[in-house]
Amino acid sequence: MKLWRLLGAVLAVVALAGCAVGPVDAQRLQQSAADALPVADNAVRFVSPVEWHANTRGFSDARNLRMASYPKSGVIVLTNQSIYIEQWDSDRFSILKRIPIARLIEASIDTFGGGDRLVLQLDDYETHTFLFVDSFSIVVSRGKAREFWALMPSAIRK
Repeated sequence: MKLWRLLGAVLAVVALAGCAVGPVDAQRLQQSAADALPVADNAVRFVSPVEWHANTRGFSDARNLRMASYPKSGVIVLTNQSIYIEQWDSDRFSILKRIPIARLIEASIDTFGGGDRLVLQLDDYETHTFLFVDSFSIVVSRGKAREFWALMPSAIRK
């Protein structure tokens, strides 16, 4: 019986370690995310682990009782010129998407139940939604969405 408990504990630790979006330490996370950026746009203003819901507007999937969208785990990085979505690739971050801030027409917070999601809409109506989480993509961080939103240009905040 003790062997099964030990095996279960080991498997749980391995499973949780595999869910991490990169370095767990906040300083290493920020530095690792910054290392992936182009030199011309590497003035990091904000970094946070997120669940990225591409082509989803806020909690519309949950409100309409549809199957939830399938998010990608990664980090969101805000610089002076762009927003980057990066994903951990065994020993470093790789950029999945770059969103120029000049192309944003709206930044809003969508609240449903106890959660907040940041919603970004581009000038071609492409929409991206972000749920801010901890480094293990387990605990939702409500304050981070609002903190990021406050850094967006006032003309697009809704």
